[in-house]
Amino acid sequence: MSKLWTFTMFLCDVNKWTRRIFRARFLTNDAFLALLPSTFANPSNSTPPQSWQRQNRAMMSAVSRCKGFYLLLSLAILCNLSHGALPKLPGTALVQRFIKGRQADPRDHGADIASSEEDFHQATAPVLAEDIAEAIKPPRRRKRDVVRSRFGKIRAAVFPIENKECQKFFMMSGMMFFIIYVYTVVRDTKDTLIVSTCGAEAITFLKVYGVLPASALFMILYAKASNVLGKKALFYATSVPFFLFYAAFCTLIYPNRAHLMPHIDAQAGGLGFLVSLVKNWDYSLFYIVSELFGSVGVSVLFWQLANEIIKVHEAKRFYPLFGQLANIAPIAAGQTVVLSAHMTDPASKDPFLKSIQLITVFIMISGAAIMSLYRGITGLVEREDAAALAVGGETSASTTAVASKRKKKPKMSLAESFKFLLTNKYLGCMAILVVSYGLAINFTEVMWKSQVKLLYKDKRKYQQFMGNYSTMMGATTFIVIFFGSQIVKRFGMKVGALTTPAMLGLLAAPFFGYIVFGGISSTGASSPKALQTAVWVGLVQNILSKSIKYALFDPTKEMAYIPLGQEEKTKGKAAIDVLAARIGKSGGALLQQAIVLFFGNIIDGAPVVVGLFYIVIFAWLFAANSLGNQFEEVSKNK
Repeated sequence: MSKLWTFTMFLCDVNKWTRRIFRARFLTNDAFLALLPSTFANPSNSTPPQSWQRQNRAMMSAVSRCKGFYLLLSLAILCNLSHGALPKLPGTALVQRFIKGRQADPRDHGADIASSEEDFHQATAPVLAEDIAEAIKPPRRRKRDVVRSRFGKIRAAVFPIENKECQKFFMMSGMMFFIIYVYTVVRDTKDTLIVSTCGAEAITFLKVYGVLPASALFMILYAKASNVLGKKALFYATSVPFFLFYAAFCTLIYPNRAHLMPHIDAQAGGLGFLVSLVKNWDYSLFYIVSELFGSVGVSVLFWQLANEIIKVHEAKRFYPLFGQLANIAPIAAGQTVVLSAHMTDPASKDPFLKSIQLITVFIMISGAAIMSLYRGITGLVEREDAAALAVGGETSASTTAVASKRKKKPKMSLAESFKFLLTNKYLGCMAILVVSYGLAINFTEVMWKSQVKLLYKDKRKYQQFMGNYSTMMGATTFIVIFFGSQIVKRFGMKVGALTTPAMLGLLAAPFFGYIVFGGISSTGASSPKALQTAVWVGLVQNILSKSIKYALFDPTKEMAYIPLGQEEKTKGKAAIDVLAARIGKSGGALLQQAIVLFFGNIIDGAPVVVGLFYIVIFAWLFAANSLGNQFEEVSKNK
């Protein structure tokens, strides 16, 4: 009997935890155990008595809606049939009350309970029906426990997305996945083409004299197009040209580069990098377009859409998880680059042709997926808006929110956009954040890539290394983003914004220390092992820095846009994310050019780079603190 009692209590525990997990869709243990004596007191009866069916028809209908109840009940049936009767169940209020009222003998399990069937049901039915009704009715929740009670403790910590929000969330995550996948593939490809052909120092010239003007031109065209085109047309007009260029590069430009490339003699010194970039103009153009796609694709195409359709109360749950799922893309993209490197034939006339063709196929497939997901997302939002209007009416709060969210405001000119950006303290702090990140990452990245070029001089090996680097960065980011999402959810936007510059400053210290004091020079190191160590120390620093950027910097920066108006979001975002990002990276490139001209190479000027790097970090911390305070104040007024 003790074993039977233990097993029955186990069933109660299963029922209790199932009830907790699925929140009021299961009976309490009192109601669960109260059904057992009446239904199975007489094992010889294969069906419940007629009195039960007559008095409790409505109650049993409610029980049938309690998912999983009959599974647990079936286990109890087997247990009772194996012993021929139901034992006394101490600790259960309903059963104890019934047994006490009837003065039943615990050793008599059959006749005593069966004879009192009517009394038992009259005593227990009201309580049981009330408990079932309470089980079906959603429980009342305190405001501070809304998220935890809605999802459960585990789900609230890991995946706090409501079921009705899953479609929108996964479609947005899929869109971000393909955008990051394309950018990672073209980023590794552009670095391979430029660094292996023109040298890592050429990147500093290309960012200043190629990427920065292209970014300014894009911002002008985008601002004008936003005044003329609708949201859907603006999205397609912004995204389609990138994929058309990659298709043209694969089919027209690259196969005929021998005929299109000008014949210019190489020169030594600083001008030699510029000459090499002009001579390999197709590689330079590929680099410029790919850099521009990195800013436009993620910042404008994705985040602008996300800021328009995601509410403030959803952002703290959605934004950190976007990166958690979408940053699986660098893992797949890195292995795509490695695969394309293996497909190159060193003996062929053009070893990289097959690699470019394979990469372009995946780029075009991803582009088609991005367009399809955008169409699905916009259709979903339109249906949600229509439903809100139909249910809420013109004066309801939900309809007002939808209407104000879609409300068109007067457009500002380009000059007014710049003026607003310079005079608005809130947007000014955001611009400092973006510029600071561009400067900080540029100071470390170019120096590290120059060391990678010295270690992997062969283009094929360099491409394989960069592909594996992207895979490692994606895997690390996937892990780091989980902890970053917890920081944002627990401590808010301000702490998340301050964590990024603090961590970048700490991670850069070992790398700079090894470059300055480890015997590394512009021509290599004192030994191959020292050069390899420098490369791997820089690899760890770059991976962790960019992982923290994706985990904390991007989500907190995008959260800062939410309280702004539609005009500020659209043109202010384009100015900050495209132009400010390019100013940061190009400004870092200009400073490094000056260092190269003065010291002869970037490695010998490393102490100056270190000083500039930490000046930027301190300015970044100051701006992040100010922005966090303003965000909290503006959010309270919303």
